[in-house]
Order: sequence, then C-alpha cells, then structure tokens
Amino acid sequence: MSLLIMLAISVPSIAQQMPEPLTLEEAVRIGIERNLDYKGAIQDIRAASAKKEQARALAQPKLEWRISLQHLPEPPVLKVPPISLKLPNPANPQSPLSVTVPVPEIELARATAKRATLVFSLPVYTSGRIENAIKAASLGVQASDSLSRAKANEVALQVTRAYLQAVLAQEVVKVQQQVLEVVEAHLKQAEMLYQQGIVAQYDVLRARAELASQQKRLTDAQNQYALAMSLLLSLLNLPQEQKITLSTPLRELVYSGTYEDTLKSATETSHEIKALQAKTRALQALALSAEAEAKPQVLFSVNLETLTEDLSAIEPHASLTIGVRWNLFDAGYAKAVAREHRETAERTRIDQQRLENALALRIKQAMFEMESAQQGLKAAQRSVEASQESLRLAQRRFETGVGTSVEILDAILAVSQAKIQQQLALYQMDNAYYTLLHLTNQLLKELGTNP
Repeated sequence: MSLLIMLAISVPSIAQQMPEPLTLEEAVRIGIERNLDYKGAIQDIRAASAKKEQARALAQPKLEWRISLQHLPEPPVLKVPPISLKLPNPANPQSPLSVTVPVPEIELARATAKRATLVFSLPVYTSGRIENAIKAASLGVQASDSLSRAKANEVALQVTRAYLQAVLAQEVVKVQQQVLEVVEAHLKQAEMLYQQGIVAQYDVLRARAELASQQKRLTDAQNQYALAMSLLLSLLNLPQEQKITLSTPLRELVYSGTYEDTLKSATETSHEIKALQAKTRALQALALSAEAEAKPQVLFSVNLETLTEDLSAIEPHASLTIGVRWNLFDAGYAKAVAREHRETAERTRIDQQRLENALALRIKQAMFEMESAQQGLKAAQRSVEASQESLRLAQRRFETGVGTSVEILDAILAVSQAKIQQQLALYQMDNAYYTLLHLTNQLLKELGTNP
C-alpha cells in the first residue's frame, strides 16, 4: 500500500519536476524512464531470473515432511496353526494324551494409523536434464536483458525523432510568423504608395490576398507544431496539457564512419542479434534437456519415520534408497519435444539472418540520407542568400515605382521556402545521424543516458 501511495504521488509531480527548457538528452531520459514497453521488458528480465532460480533448485537437495492417515479395510495379521502337544497319560502310559493349543492371531498393522515421514532426496544423475535446463534458463536471462537494452535504444530513437520533428515544426512556425510580418509591412507600404499614386490598386489587392494566404500557412504550421508536440508528449507518457519548451536546436552534424565499419559495428553490438543468439542456444539446451527425460535418472533419498507408535511391524523406522528411473517407452514424446525446440532454434537463426539483412539496408539508407542532407543543406544556404538578395532588389524597385507587388511577394515566398528547406535539410541530417548512432548502439552514450 505504501508503494502505491508513493507512485500516486510521484506521477502527478512529473509536471513540477519537468526540466525547463527541455533538452533532447532530458527528453530521452524521461522517455525511457516512463515508457511502458521498457518497463515491461524489465519485468521480463525479472521473470527470466525467477525461472533460472527454479531450474537451479531442481539440482539442490530437498527435505519434505509428509503426514497421512491410512486406513486398511483388512489389516494384515499373522495366523499360526494350532499347536498339537502329546502329554504322558499316568493312567495309561501306552496311550498319551493329545492336546491342541490354539495360537491367537498377531496384528501386523493397525486398521487406522497415522504416518509422519521426513524425506531427504538428492538427484544424483539426470543424464543432463537439469544441467541443460539451468543453461537454457541462464540464456533466457541474457536474451531478456538484451531485449530490454534494445527496447531502451528503440525508445531513445523514437523520442529523438519526435523531438526533432517538434523542433522542425517550431522553426517552420517562426519562419511563417516572420513572413507574415514582412507581408503585413509590405501591405502597409503598398497602401501608402497607392495613396500617393505610385503603384496601382492591383498591388494592394495582391498584397491583401497574399496576407490571407500567409495567415493560413501560419495556421497550418501551428497545427503541425501542435501535432508534433502531442506525439512527443505521448512518447514521454506525459499529459497532453503539459507545457514544455524545446531547447536543443537543429544543427549541422557530421558522421565520419564508413559503410563497412558501421555495418560491422552494428552487427557486433546489436542487442536484437544478441537476444536471438541467446535464444538459439537456449532452445538447443532445452532440446538436450527434453531428450534426457527418456534416459536414466538416479535419485538418492533418506526416509525417516517421525511417528512410530502407529508404525507397522513389517516396516522400518528409517531407510536409504538409490532409485533409478528409466523411461523405456514414451511413444516418442521426448524426441518430439526435442525436435520442436531444434526447429524453433533453426527458425530463430533465420530471424537473425533476416535482421542482419535489414540492418545492412537501414544503414545504407541512413548514410544516403546523410549524404543527401549535406548536399541539400549547402543548396538551401545558397538559396537563402540568393532569395534574400532578390527580395532586397524587388523592394528597391517597388519603392521607386518600377517593380510590382507580385515581384516582392514572390521574393518573400522564395525566402520563406529557402529557410524552410534549410531547416528540413538540418532535420534530415540530424535524423540520419542519430539513426546511425542507434544502429551502432551509440545513441544512448551520445545522449548521456544509461538506463
């Protein structure tokens, strides 16, 4: 109950403890700590550890105390035939007297008796059944641990992508807001020049139409930002009304690894591959354990009767036993179970190969995206410079009555598109960079998170 109270108090307090502003590193840490799938993976480790303890207990000595009430419908008795005796006859020595002496029945066990037995047992030889069961359980713990690390790594990438999308949406809102202010200023200028007779009325009408269009673009950008923030809050398992400020900007990042080195690192450090490898070895051990069920099993036991007053006369007070169990015929059940485990192990190897192929494809795709983003960023930066200069020239011509409002509005739109493309290139670059870190299991280290 006290634990439930602590949890009930801690969950609402997240809103008060939320770092402000929220960095990417803090977002990833919170996302992993509060992710339900990751918590479930941690519980899987604990369950696998309990299963390992169960397997180990099979090889340990056991001490049992058994008590029972036994009723025999026909209690065993010892029956002795009557004894015939010949005695001398004083009256007639030639004719001795014959005497038959009956012997009463001897009760060997009571009809109703209480029994209490202390039993100590220890498996001596199990043909590898227990040993392989312990090995399989240990490998199960390893597999669960690898899967939990893989889940933490996956959650980190999901939160990172959502964070970058929210930052991109935030930057687009800023650009659209700036464009709206420029269009509003242009409209005021156009109205003033129209009143002075320098420009035509069409320029004013065109500026008003563009202002309405820009207001819609800003609204769309704000909606996209709200959706991106909603996704981020959902991944962080936070209330949708939670207010957070993002402080890690989109920035130019460089990944220096080659494809071959990246693929090698990703394959060697992949937690998913390690989990599949552990699962394969565990299934092989389970197959051997199943086969051992049909082989000889030797058990040593000591029985000590702790209640002797009702003990049968033909039963000992204590006994030592070496027992051998050999399942000579089980209709092929043990072999079928072993075959199932081996076939599943082979399926796991296929899954591992499929995962390695997918990993190679994802790395190649991320590296192509990184290269494309680098080229796109250079082009966007030049486009921003060119569009800004074009806007400056268009404004000069418009102020002198040589240019038109259409030229200015087109130049304003070009500047906004160039700036948005610049942010998109940075987002693509950052996304590809963090994806490569995720694939090589360096993402959590890069973000300073160690779950």
